[in-house]
Amino acid sequence: MRRLFGEAHGSAAVEFAILVPVLALLLASLSDVSNLIGVALIVNNAAREGARAAIAYDSSWSAKVTDYLSGAGVTSAKGEAVGTVTCAACSPFPPPAGTTVEVDVPVAVSINMPILQNVVGTCSNGKCTVVITGSATMEML
Repeated sequence: MRRLFGEAHGSAAVEFAILVPVLALLLASLSDVSNLIGVALIVNNAAREGARAAIAYDSSWSAKVTDYLSGAGVTSAKGEAVGTVTCAACSPFPPPAGTTVEVDVPVAVSINMPILQNVVGTCSNGKCTVVITGSATMEML
């Protein structure tokens, strides 16, 4: 067989050179995915805090949400933009007993890796983002 195909010296180096860029891209994409999962957890917790404040008759429920997000490190400096925080059934405040209160918290997170940009992101002006919305529903007592 060796005479037919020649020597196999250096084939491992060629295979390594072909696979390294692919593996590096996958590893870097893992960083973006873990960031998206972390922000999703934070946003859901912020929505829960807002709903909890609303059912406790705290009129500053929206400030509780933004305080939670900034305290958890969700900031525009990291490429994350908080959208309009909404509360269904919070107007007029306080809602009557038995009312279901739903708080929605949208956050746009920037994506850096091209693989993820093509799969899940929306791009404009060279910046790609994914909007993650946290939601929490609680009932007024």
